Amino acid sequence: MPKPPVAKKRPTKRPAVKPVLVAGNDSTATVAKRPSGRRSQRAEILGAAVDLFAKGGSRGTPLAAIAERIGVSVPAITHHFGSKYGLFMEVVAVSDSADEMRLIEASHGAGIERLGSPRSWARTVSSDPSLVNLERLTLVMTVEAVDADFPFHDHFVARQHWIRQTIIDKIERGRRDGSIRPDVDSLALAVEVLAFMHGANLQWHLDPESIDLVKAYDGYFDRLLHDLAPSATAPLAGGRTKRPRGRSRSRPKVDAAIRATR
Repeated sequence: MPKPPVAKKRPTKRPAVKPVLVAGNDSTATVAKRPSGRRSQRAEILGAAVDLFAKGGSRGTPLAAIAERIGVSVPAITHHFGSKYGLFMEVVAVSDSADEMRLIEASHGAGIERLGSPRSWARTVSSDPSLVNLERLTLVMTVEAVDADFPFHDHFVARQHWIRQTIIDKIERGRRDGSIRPDVDSLALAVEVLAFMHGANLQWHLDPESIDLVKAYDGYFDRLLHDLAPSATAPLAGGRTKRPRGRSRSRPKVDAAIRATR
């Protein structure tokens, strides 16, 4: 699995420390706690920034709003992070962690099984409020990065390249182990999968009462994995696909892989 890009740092008075994410019951991502069980002021600031950036974007959230949220002064924030950029850089690290969790895969299994692994993320994120906020943060910051003047534009471009390559690697593994048809265009399919994930997540955040994220992921990946099964031959002219009659010998393995990714 390729290594994800790391945000480039600007010099600050205090070295940045990448937060260690842990599951929480509140609406924000939480970070490692002190032995006493209480979060440090630095962790409180980062948690407030994650929450407010996820709701209003980084550009629409001044340091004063973050300070007011947890009852500290703006100098307290710059003491811990050096500047808004220093704080922003650590929020980006939190956002990156959401992408990494979404693409976590088992250390074993066929390529087609690994390709369907995002379904487990849909189940997890839809049931954990802290991860819902992380997912929203990633979505908001990715949209902000469309602007070429966004401070981390290049980082998010590299991030999308890394995600696509991670998906491509799963497809290529499937082509090698025989669980995915050899005629599949790995790059085009990776773009399609990523487009589905972005689109489904956006619709879910806009209208969570109407959109069932788990059902959307299950339906999409069920159809996709069946279509990628080796029982399909290369596309014919006009985009039509010819499938041989009968049940492919590899189909039971594909069906098992589909069940395993749920």
